[in-house]
Amino acid sequence: MSLSEAAATGDRITALRALRERLAADLDECTSMRDVASLSQRLMDVLAQIDELGGGVKVEAPKTGLSRFEEKLRERSAASSGSRRP
Repeated sequence: MSLSEAAATGDRITALRALRERLAADLDECTSMRDVASLSQRLMDVLAQIDELGGGVKVEAPKTGLSRFEEKLRERSAASSGSRRP
């Protein structure tokens, strides 16, 4: 979806996401350090607005051996504290 199409929907999240993609593409092609700084600031502002509106994509971190161990430890702790009676 183009930026103008996204804006025409009237949905702010959709427009911000399209703007985010456009800024990211412009940054990828940019060779001027002055322009990189300006585009980067604009991109960070758009990302913050998306997050504020709850439209950010949440990415779950991959599970590691340590995170699996910690999860099991929490489960065992919850199970043992639930089985105790005062």
